[in-house]
Amino acid sequence: MSPADVFISYSHEDRIWKDLLFDGHPAAGLPTFIFWSDDEIRPSADWLSEIENSLDRAKIVILLVSKSFLNSKFVCETELPKILQQREANKTKILWVPIEPDMSELAKTKLPGIQGVWPLDNPLNTQPPEVLTVARNKIYDCILRELNPELWQVRQLFHGQHQYEITRRLGEGPSRNVYLGRDHALKRYVSVVILKRMEELDEFQEGLRRTNSVEDLEVFLTVYEAGVDANPPFYIRQYIEGQTLSQRLQNGRLPFRVVRDMLLRLGEGVAVAHRREFFHLNIKPSNIMVGPRDSVYLSALSRRRRYFEWLKGNWGKEGDDHPTDEDYAYAVPEFFRGCVVPRESFDKSDQYLLGLLGYHMITGKLPKRIRLKRAPTSLGDFGALKPIKEFECCRLCPKALGDTVVQMASLEPKERFDSLRDALNRLKQFGEEHLTIAKDSYRRVVASEDRKFKVFKEFYDELISQSTSKKAREIFEHMDWKQQYEMLTEAVLLLLVFCEFDALDPKEPTVLSRIANKHSKLDLEVCELDLFQTLLIDAFVRHDPDCVSDVVSKEVKQAWRESLKFGIEFMKRHVSH
Repeated sequence: MSPADVFISYSHEDRIWKDLLFDGHPAAGLPTFIFWSDDEIRPSADWLSEIENSLDRAKIVILLVSKSFLNSKFVCETELPKILQQREANKTKILWVPIEPDMSELAKTKLPGIQGVWPLDNPLNTQPPEVLTVARNKIYDCILRELNPELWQVRQLFHGQHQYEITRRLGEGPSRNVYLGRDHALKRYVSVVILKRMEELDEFQEGLRRTNSVEDLEVFLTVYEAGVDANPPFYIRQYIEGQTLSQRLQNGRLPFRVVRDMLLRLGEGVAVAHRREFFHLNIKPSNIMVGPRDSVYLSALSRRRRYFEWLKGNWGKEGDDHPTDEDYAYAVPEFFRGCVVPRESFDKSDQYLLGLLGYHMITGKLPKRIRLKRAPTSLGDFGALKPIKEFECCRLCPKALGDTVVQMASLEPKERFDSLRDALNRLKQFGEEHLTIAKDSYRRVVASEDRKFKVFKEFYDELISQSTSKKAREIFEHMDWKQQYEMLTEAVLLLLVFCEFDALDPKEPTVLSRIANKHSKLDLEVCELDLFQTLLIDAFVRHDPDCVSDVVSKEVKQAWRESLKFGIEFMKRHVSH
């Protein structure tokens, strides 16, 4: 049985009040709390044990006090004494609501000495229907204050305002917490960012002012409004349905194509911001939201030298308000040299962070290059990144992509690309992920003439033995080996070329038109082409020297399928006609 956060005690004659106050009215701001009443008892269950077990686990007990409640023998002799006993032992809190109490019976209990949720001289049965919503909200507010005082305090920022309603915490960091809010005026969700460390207020305010220069750039989360004089200070920004990149990476590395696309989207936005003298210096997974279709959005609040001073001063300290492993991993080397970093170097600092981010996404591992218990003081304190190809899951990482992010993340700024724009131009040279993997697999196999011979020989032997087309078998059986070898070499290359140049817009004639017309005369079934594809892929993967594990083999197979499917479908249309 799930533990109950809130136990509702009521008389069955007052069920309508229980339903009006709780059923069908989601507790705004209490999405994770569990409400329990005897409606939860299943048929054939020991109802008394269920009630007692739920009471033992409850953090709050709601009492709907009425005449029938006070006249109930079970309530007065069994349930209420146990509830009061648990309250005296500080095991639970009591929130009681006067529905229609019998004052003389009420006086016999200890309830008058406990502050109620609602005024005793205005019981709910005497109030007009519209007051019920007020009472319900007050009950929920009391529950929240007891069970989640932090969230309750944040909600008080907007107390009395009807535009914003804070519902739950989305994330937390050493200096800021983020909450989900509802903008009732514009009917949208928003993120509310709360500053935790008041010593950062000046930088917080300065950062908010700088966001004006990038508010038109789609990659940056839009800041709607701010309350820097509030206690605590806050700002309200665009909400993205999804998760942080940090949360996404907990499930492992990202596909290479996704890595490239995310880096390009982030990098293009940051490069434009640089032209406006806006430098971020705080690009890391927890500051990036991943939305639908892997779209990425970067927090617009940047950091300055003060952040790196805080990082140095708190290096190695533990606790909620101290640096995280991510802070250490994304420390920019030039800010730890003991000298002022010139503003013109900030472009390369953001390039470094994007390079680390790319490395992190490719490998799925936090790029730990500092293993000191003290803050680094020179580049010598930063270790080298483990080569990407040494990660089992990254053996297929396209060289162009891997080399680019590693150069971006060079320790020495002079070894990085001359500008972030140059790095982005290099990234654009990395094409379709699946096609790149399939091409690399083809190159590895044909690099050895002996390997290529085995692949083609095994493929033809299997094709002849499994083909259902008598005509096709006769052709292949009577074809000399040189012809088979040349035909298959041409077919594989043309299928890959078709994927690269003709797949999205196959206007006749294509690179496959001649072969397709020739195969249409062989009286082949469409399923023969499926067999061709399967046997060809199996043969290449079987002899690919990099396919040393099931994980790699599976990925290479999938890349081959994605690369060949367009050409195979094109061939099928010709054969079926």
